[in-house]
Amino acid sequence: MAVNWLRKLASHKRAPVFPVLGKQGDKALRYLALSPEIELVDSPRHASVLLIAGRFRLID
Repeated sequence: MAVNWLRKLASHKRAPVFPVLGKQGDKALRYLALSPEIELVDSPRHASVLLIAGRFRLID
């Protein structure tokens, strides 16, 4: 669902995305990296979208 939203957002120009990877999130990142509509950036400051991919363990 999030990927479809990102595609819609990026339909007019490249969307700068900062990915935060959890467990097994690298598969989604590899898929997004191949998309010409998405620009992966190295800093959250340069991103319009913060993408959280994979599973995270909550610490109490």
